Amino acid sequence: MKPWTRSGRISTKKKRTCRTWQEKKIDEDFKRMIVELYRTGTTVEQLASKYGLASQTIYRWINLYTPGKETGVTEAEMNQMKKDMAKLQEENAILKKALTIFAQK
Repeated sequence: MKPWTRSGRISTKKKRTCRTWQEKKIDEDFKRMIVELYRTGTTVEQLASKYGLASQTIYRWINLYTPGKETGVTEAEMNQMKKDMAKLQEENAILKKALTIFAQK
């Protein structure tokens, strides 16, 4: 069966087989494993070629999962704490509004 376009012509475009960056989700355990391999002495270039990753991505993960010198907290943990704090502040604001509504009755 030949692929047809809306206009009725034969489509010559090939289907994309690679995933887009939006579809390519890499789990956190894999990222941490790559960082751990880097810490044990494997170079970024070796990791990039072995796992098919861009070296820039590996450097970003290294920065993300390496504890800071001042705080001892990784950037990923800091980001999670910020998300948790924002959620708690939102919940707190909702409860304050509910309290004022119930106090009026």
